[in-house]
Amino acid sequence: KTLSWAVAGIDPAKNLAQQANRAGIPTLCDFWNRKTARRMADEFGEPDVITATNVFAHNDDAHEFVAAAKSVLRPGGELIVEVPYLPIMLHDGTFDLVYHEHYSYYALAPVVRLMQEHGLEVSRADIVPIHGGSLRFSACAPNGHQGHVGVRELLEDEKRNGLDTAAPYEDFAQRAAATRDALIDLVRGEAARGRVVGYGAPAKATVLVNYCGFTAKDIEYIVDDN
Repeated sequence: KTLSWAVAGIDPAKNLAQQANRAGIPTLCDFWNRKTARRMADEFGEPDVITATNVFAHNDDAHEFVAAAKSVLRPGGELIVEVPYLPIMLHDGTFDLVYHEHYSYYALAPVVRLMQEHGLEVSRADIVPIHGGSLRFSACAPNGHQGHVGVRELLEDEKRNGLDTAAPYEDFAQRAAATRDALIDLVRGEAARGRVVGYGAPAKATVLVNYCGFTAKDIEYIVDDN
């Protein structure tokens, strides 16, 4: 049996919206909020599923984001979000995830509260490998009998690791500074012996270069294949 979905998208980046439309995916070039959600629902119909993959942390009003989804979801519909997971970021010391596009860094406990404030319930939570470890969760209107796959386990793990205390964040800052200092010593030591160049120029690389204070005297140039 063949299954298919009618899909539509929203993207504030003009070039990406144009690319999606050329590919046959109807895409509105705008930001996600209640106004644009209603516009899309009126044009394409209320959705069964809304996906937000690595964009939830980019918005500066999480309440408006969730309210917009809740306002147009069909009964029984789901909001599925993927976002870098704060506990893994703290554990692994991936401070290069901290940059201007990311307004917030999410653990599951505040996500659960946020959804509850808008009449939604987190029904499933998984850890996926993208960006070193991301949280993917599903939220829908409470129905009294839905499962809660992975939710309790992650909430208990967050509590055990003291995410509601200052300790893990202070430790994160100290380890970030130590990593920076070690990298500065390594790169400048190599630069003193010869040329140093870089490969890979994502946003994370910009964070790293600026945090370390590197200049062209340290890293001559950086290339990327994108």
